[in-house]
Amino acid sequence: MRDDGELVEMTEQPYGTEGLLQKLLADHPKLMDGDQAYGDEPRRFLLVSREMGLSSDKDGSGRWSVDHLFLDQDAIPTIVEVKRSSNTQIRREVVGQMLDYAANAVVYWPVETLRAQFEATRENPEQELAEFLESDTKLEEFWQKIKTNLQAGKVRLIFVSDKIPTELRRIVEFLNQQMDPAEVLAVEIKQYVSQDSSSKTLVPRIIGQTVEAQQRKSGTAGESSEKKKAYQAFFQKLIDELREQHDFTKARAGLSQNWYYFASGFAGISYAFIFAQGGKVRAEVYIDRSDAVSNKKLFDTLFEHKDSLSAEFGEELEWERVDNRRFSRVAVSREGSIEGDQQALEEIAQWAVDRLLKLKKVFGPRLSKAIS
Repeated sequence: MRDDGELVEMTEQPYGTEGLLQKLLADHPKLMDGDQAYGDEPRRFLLVSREMGLSSDKDGSGRWSVDHLFLDQDAIPTIVEVKRSSNTQIRREVVGQMLDYAANAVVYWPVETLRAQFEATRENPEQELAEFLESDTKLEEFWQKIKTNLQAGKVRLIFVSDKIPTELRRIVEFLNQQMDPAEVLAVEIKQYVSQDSSSKTLVPRIIGQTVEAQQRKSGTAGESSEKKKAYQAFFQKLIDELREQHDFTKARAGLSQNWYYFASGFAGISYAFIFAQGGKVRAEVYIDRSDAVSNKKLFDTLFEHKDSLSAEFGEELEWERVDNRRFSRVAVSREGSIEGDQQALEEIAQWAVDRLLKLKKVFGPRLSKAIS
């Protein structure tokens, strides 16, 4: 409607090219409508690069070119693939393509590569990133969170088209229910143009998001906001002590989730603390390097010294080769819950500090020797 009250008829029109829609997304990330998808916690997106190269092996050149790579304010890498509805790949082929991207991104996109790409395309990258974050989050801390999310497989996949066909919608909804912590969404962005082509309206619609799936991706499915706050408070205190008193980490921000991964100094290997299911807490060495073969080989090398490592650690360790998955881990656990009283949580925090420090002391030299 114009200011004079006249209605302007708008008719739906397809985009001239996929490139046009790709450029619109790059210039206007708000078209992905983080408000609609996330309600009280709207997503904001920052473009890292268009046509981002992605390899399928450790030393390979870019096998694929991802249409867009964005980051959101929680440091979650967001891969976007654009297809017009007239492109027959939008039915099923694009799904396999995106799953290839996700599977390889968590292995072959070191955070250093993403950071270098972002900085290479900006005149003042630090200022732009600081303005995007709109908080007191330190830039180094933000990049470390990206690394943590990649190691945990916490990525977001978004299919974008002028029309999402029924087949793709069903696949997206199914994948978003099943995949954890990865998230899969589709965004349909219809274009309406006035008869004289002087005005355009772009109308995004999110597909694939449900309350159940959204809760699951946060790592706190079915949990109250108070419980999420408890996780954040616990991990904030834990991180601060590990950083300030033990120089164990450079991380600074606790997150409202039931786990935290800490850099070990070895690519693809982390120390982690987790509030696990069944009223247990767990500290672990998490091994997820370039592929399952190298992970199992490293695990087996460590396992050869199982008795001496357990003796040095001072208690029995849980060795989990996990043959049906790519990762492996060595852990120690005890009873514990985020719903415990203040004294219980303080005891869990001190247990976590002690075990994480011992894991690093005991396994650090072994990992260095095994990897070299």
